[in-house]
Formats: sequence, structure tokens, C-alpha cells
Amino acid sequence: MANHQLPRKGSAAANGLVTLHGMGGVAPAVKWQRIAGWKGTGYQFHANVIDRLLLSGLVVVNDIQYIVTDAGLKFLGLKGDHEGEQPGVPAGPRYAPSPLSRAPRGRSRSPMVIREGAFDFRNHPSRIGDERLAYRGPGSFAGAALHAAAGSERS
Repeated sequence: MANHQLPRKGSAAANGLVTLHGMGGVAPAVKWQRIAGWKGTGYQFHANVIDRLLLSGLVVVNDIQYIVTDAGLKFLGLKGDHEGEQPGVPAGPRYAPSPLSRAPRGRSRSPMVIREGAFDFRNHPSRIGDERLAYRGPGSFAGAALHAAAGSERS
């Protein structure tokens, strides 16, 4: 079937085919004409819609019923060319590795060089009781004098 024999999209014949498919694919001409909202006569509906679809093989007639053919369904885009093929393997879920797995192994901190003794402040308390202590450097902290003074006063 050549393309020049098919009705154009949006034409009366193509719209009539869509209407017939929407009715279940089978209908008598009078009901089809009424549901399609045809404003002309029955003769005009036959000439402009039904005869055009019959000549192109998109519709067949069975007694008084008109039936959409496989070619008609294909024209509507409802049947593909590859109906007899086996279905393909469905795609699996998308996989994106976690950000931790993308990082180089054995690196738990940032790659910048950290000087020796940079985290010594973590080993000293910041408070003793209600007093806040300032960190003074490696091996000493501000509370040492307070503890020494408090210990000498108690004894």
C-alpha cells in the first residue's frame, strides 16, 4: 500500500477512522456517522469517509458493520511492525556507585597535609566545672594552674 493512497492526518477519512476505533472498531454506518458528528448527508459520508477507507484497506465491511483492519490500526499507530518478535530483556535498575566507593581507598580525611600536633587540643578539656579553659599549646593548658591552686587550697 503506497502512502498516496492513505488518507492525510486530520482529513475527514482519518478522523472517521479514529472515531470508528474509538467506538470499539466495529459499527454500522448510521451510528458511525452520528457519533462522528458528520454535518453532511449519508451519501457524502460514504463518499468522503467510508469509500476512501475501503479503497485504502483501512476498513472492511461485513454485512452492515464496518470493521477496522490491522492496516487501519497500523495507520493509527496502535500496531507495530515487529509483533511476532520476542520481547527483549528488560533493563535493570540504574546503578550509581555511592560517593564513598568512588573515593580512593584508605583515605578517611581530606587529602591536605596536616601538621604534627594539629589535633592536640582534642586531648585537653575545655571546661573544668563552670570555668572555661583556653588551650595554651602542646603539653600545657590553662586549667593546670587552677588545678594546682585548687589542690593546694584544699590541703
